[in-house]
Amino acid sequence: MQKYGKTAKHTTRWYCRFCHKSSIRKRSDLTEKYRQKLFSSWTTGNQNLTEIAHEKKLSRETLSRRFSKYYHQKLVPIIPVSLANDVLICDGIHTDGKFEVVLIVRTKKVPVYWHAVPYESYMTWLSVFSQLPRPKAIVGDGQKGMIAAIRTVWPGIPFQRCIAHVERLVRLRVSCHPTTRAGYELLRLSTYLKTVWTRRQKRRWLRAFKHWRKTYKKTIDEKTTIRLLSGRKSWRYTHGRLHSAYSLLNNSLPNLFTYVGHWDIPRTTNLVEGGINARIKELIHRHRGLTGEKKKIIAFNYLLKRQGKPTRNVT
Repeated sequence: MQKYGKTAKHTTRWYCRFCHKSSIRKRSDLTEKYRQKLFSSWTTGNQNLTEIAHEKKLSRETLSRRFSKYYHQKLVPIIPVSLANDVLICDGIHTDGKFEVVLIVRTKKVPVYWHAVPYESYMTWLSVFSQLPRPKAIVGDGQKGMIAAIRTVWPGIPFQRCIAHVERLVRLRVSCHPTTRAGYELLRLSTYLKTVWTRRQKRRWLRAFKHWRKTYKKTIDEKTTIRLLSGRKSWRYTHGRLHSAYSLLNNSLPNLFTYVGHWDIPRTTNLVEGGINARIKELIHRHRGLTGEKKKIIAFNYLLKRQGKPTRNVT
């Protein structure tokens, strides 16, 4: 074979002087690498399939057919050897309504692990944490299964409950415009959580909460007798939503101020909520119309890009 000029695409043409035929050499490995990179840029970028097809001078159907096999790859993260000096922020995002959740664990810099499950539970979080080395501390939204899994895998580890979630749940229970004085003051106490940074501010907030509990103890413990359809008598809290908001705050106290005195522990899960989940939701909306499995691949590709590590494909 000898060089025989170039094609219209400036690819070297080779000529055989024995059979008098010319051809070009094709690198299937480079072609596969290029298509994988193009697929990743489409799933994590802002261009739609039609725009990329027009740019590459292909039909939309051809590009879609080339991308179809990448939906079945299994993209797994590269787990760090040690996390002893890192704080883990944990949260989940629904990629397909209520039918699939991607559990995400990240440090303050990069994602370190993710896993797709049908729903959040003790067993699913246990399977996530058992794959990771012990970190310095953990920040989470307070999901019961997550807390139980943390206590099982890493007993005694510092845990910070996201104060943004606590404040949001209190507001959801008592509403933005409470009709009772007790509800109004409890809502104000929950909004003051974001102003607590020092030990003095923590003690001041705890004294205010204790004073509120003492003042409105009769109100939150008030019960109403009701009669069930079976004829039996039962009871419920007269101010059920107020009691629920109080219980939420009271049960959160052991893990609510872990960050006080530890500047390196975040007090919210915003690094996952806003730093990762918001972009994944935007990408899923941009590529709307895909099935749940394909939406999961979009999330995985974005997480791999954020991790900044080479892609590991496990077939």
